[in-house]
Amino acid sequence: MTRVCNRLEQGDEVTNPFIDRNKRAALMTLMVVLRLNGVNFRPDQAEAAAAIIGVDAGEIEEEGLARWIRDRWPKDVPRK
Repeated sequence: MTRVCNRLEQGDEVTNPFIDRNKRAALMTLMVVLRLNGVNFRPDQAEAAAAIIGVDAGEIEEEGLARWIRDRWPKDVPRK
């Protein structure tokens, strides 16, 4: 699941569906997909902003984003 969300997040940011490269939309897409799959993913807002800005700037790549998601994965939800 983290890989799927990671790819979705990367794709949303890279394809720039919005003129202003809307990072919030990318983060919300990630969170909605997780919630639809029973995962209440609620990272700290400041950490989430830093991660998404890092992806946009090219400072965080796929593995780094997947690790960030895994590190904040809810403890009561098994990882798939």
